[in-house]
Amino acid sequence: MPILSRPSCSKGLQTRGANCAARLFGLAVATWCAAALAAPWRPTDDALVLAEVQARGVNPALESAERDYRARPDDVAIVESLVREQLATGRRLSDPRYFGQAEAVLARARSLPQRPPALDIAWADILQHRHDYEASRRVLDGVLSAVPREAQARLMRAQMNLAQGRFADARRDCTALLTVGAVGRVCLAQAMAMTGDLDRGYALALRDATAGGNAATRSWILTALADMAARRGDPDSLQWLEKALLADPDDQYARLALADALIDRGELSAAARTAGAGPRSDAALLRLAIVAGASGGGDAPARELEARYREATARGELIHLRDLARFRLEVLHDAQGALEAARRNFASQKERWDARLLLEAALAVRDRGAVAEYRTWQRATGYQDRRLATLTAAAAEAG
Repeated sequence: MPILSRPSCSKGLQTRGANCAARLFGLAVATWCAAALAAPWRPTDDALVLAEVQARGVNPALESAERDYRARPDDVAIVESLVREQLATGRRLSDPRYFGQAEAVLARARSLPQRPPALDIAWADILQHRHDYEASRRVLDGVLSAVPREAQARLMRAQMNLAQGRFADARRDCTALLTVGAVGRVCLAQAMAMTGDLDRGYALALRDATAGGNAATRSWILTALADMAARRGDPDSLQWLEKALLADPDDQYARLALADALIDRGELSAAARTAGAGPRSDAALLRLAIVAGASGGGDAPARELEARYREATARGELIHLRDLARFRLEVLHDAQGALEAARRNFASQKERWDARLLLEAALAVRDRGAVAEYRTWQRATGYQDRRLATLTAAAAEAG
């Protein structure tokens, strides 16, 4: 069973560009406006750069699906195949064009009779890609209401629930997935690990460390193990990420998680090689900017990322608040601005990096309230993470 998407979705390093921080100060106001997703935005200036993308390469599977679609645009099976290839290509290349093309095909397909659940699931995937999680959840809820045994939709909803801290809902979905084998067991292990049973969850997931399945599923299992190992303070975390990337070299989530682990270990050259080996996405560029600032490599990546954020704002797109918080904290050294973004982010996402950025920014500006937000949530859920425990202890010592 393929993994269509991860919600997602993410250290004290510095560039020397105070002017860069000033230029970016006002960006977040526009990026937090979800209403921008309600209607397409049409530029009025032909010279405006919308996005910088790679030239389209040869993709036989996608080209074949496009030919079939041109010949039979009302064939539901062909529509499903084309959308699947478009989303897979967009994710592999971190290229927004393919998500837009899939969205256009799906918009036309709404009028098709007997539309299969796979098309609604693909639409939910696109909404997740936009970070519009609540809209995605509504679509998945509708699919599962009609087809309760639809495993892909249930797994996507479970992962979204885990990312947003809706652990009771996630556990129910993961339990329902136990009939599909390793995917269900690892999903349940994740839910256990997020709610006070980290060691038991890790032990359960270890049973499927060598599970079969397609490359995306194997990589997903290994990155789940890496996340749990990192929270336990286990050095095996980096090895799990290396294995995940070997299992699926196109998994950009695993690639960037490995780059983060290398940055934490101070292996900056290896981190730059890892992040730079994949598509030059905004997320990859963020890691390159962090490495450049820490190693004296200049501020070119930071300036490029700043320009991209500015272009995204002009298009009315959302910038992921986790990435914005990290950019402000680790690249611009705007700790107060980072805390503002991190708090907004933590209100909707509760993964390890979301909590880490909240605490690191709070420590930088000695904001007791933000630390208390995390501690209240942590006590209520039983969430375990050795690094976060160290940060909260440091906050207590600082008073």
